[in-house]
Amino acid sequence: MKVSKRQLTSFAGASLAYLLASFSESYFTLYIAMVVIIAFPMIAVREPSTRVLYSFLLVYFGFALLNISDYRNYISIETLRMYVTSLYAFTIPVVALTAVPRTHVTQIRSTPVIRYMLMGHLVAVWLAVAYVYARYGMVLVKQDLRFSIPTALGYAIRSAVFVPVCFVMFKDYERKRMQLVLISILSVLPPIMIASRSTTALGLLAVCLYMALSRLYGWGAAIKARRRWGIKVYALAALAVIGCYSVIAGGFYVRRANTDQLMSGEEFVSGYLNAYPKFLMYAVAPLYQGFNETAALTSRIVDQNIRNTATSTPLVFADFENLLGLSNVSAAQHFGDSVGRAQDGGLTPGLLGALLLDYRDGYFIAFFGLGLILALLRHKGMGSKRWLCVYVVCMLQIIHLFQRGFVKPEYFTTLIIISIYLMFSRVNKAEDESNIS
Repeated sequence: MKVSKRQLTSFAGASLAYLLASFSESYFTLYIAMVVIIAFPMIAVREPSTRVLYSFLLVYFGFALLNISDYRNYISIETLRMYVTSLYAFTIPVVALTAVPRTHVTQIRSTPVIRYMLMGHLVAVWLAVAYVYARYGMVLVKQDLRFSIPTALGYAIRSAVFVPVCFVMFKDYERKRMQLVLISILSVLPPIMIASRSTTALGLLAVCLYMALSRLYGWGAAIKARRRWGIKVYALAALAVIGCYSVIAGGFYVRRANTDQLMSGEEFVSGYLNAYPKFLMYAVAPLYQGFNETAALTSRIVDQNIRNTATSTPLVFADFENLLGLSNVSAAQHFGDSVGRAQDGGLTPGLLGALLLDYRDGYFIAFFGLGLILALLRHKGMGSKRWLCVYVVCMLQIIHLFQRGFVKPEYFTTLIIISIYLMFSRVNKAEDESNIS
């Protein structure tokens, strides 16, 4: 695989920033090094999904590592250095392994089996939602009730959230826009009904990202109209960002307005962000609180040398015990007990913090491995519509894992469900695109 000048430039810039961070004791210098490590791949790598990924990382860590309040904890210099190291490890394979998208790929169609599967799947999901509301109450309004929902039932309700990506892929659904909209609404609305904001946002992003990438790669009939699609892609990206922010911000304020266990949104802004313009902080608070909390908790893990003593299973994988019926306490609840929590749902320290609880010296390898997996899936997805579905879903789940930290069995069950839909799809041409590399 030929290495381009842009790849070399990106790798050299990130390496220089990492080297600088290794010897610096200044928080500001480390923060700038972190921004540089993220910015170089975003600018130098032309492949659009990589730019989307690093744009998110820039926003996420840009907010998460700001020391503008003592909410949960101030972030120490040593913690920030670990974040810089982990991001550099993740970036190495992402920058090193790039490819050129294929412009001629096999067209995929749905089948009657897939349509019957979808009908049965959505009926089961909505029956589960109806049961939850009948058994536990109005979860969307009283969001603390979601902690009472059994884990398996929650997985079932969220199981269809990525299914619309498959139907966006199918050639025979390209002109059935109303059907696509209906499928998307029926698939994405159930997680909203149980106050699962992040999963809903990922489902919306998956559809928008697949549509944008498939056209930017110049696939099928879109090749001649590639330039005209530029404005549409930006509009689609803006719509996706607005939609996801609305879900996150709306959930933030609704959740805090309907519980006595958390301070309200106004109290949060007044208590922790009162040194800044209030009208701006009301917009920033939902992102800052969610992103910064994980970094602040990670800093407590580093500064206080907190280790996992609650489970024999590494805490990063402890949620699999819930799925197998070996425990009814989640990893987030175990961690919340060790640092103090206000709600039944527990706390999450992000991926770096979760790894440090059990693998103090192995986080570099873990982040490098995630970057390698993502780079290999990207390479496959640039030449296959089926693999692009898998790649988009995996990329968004890795983004979610960066924020959550503890691995959810749902990450794997989602991929299994998507794979089943793809397995029953039909290839237009005789070639088997599973052999496309």
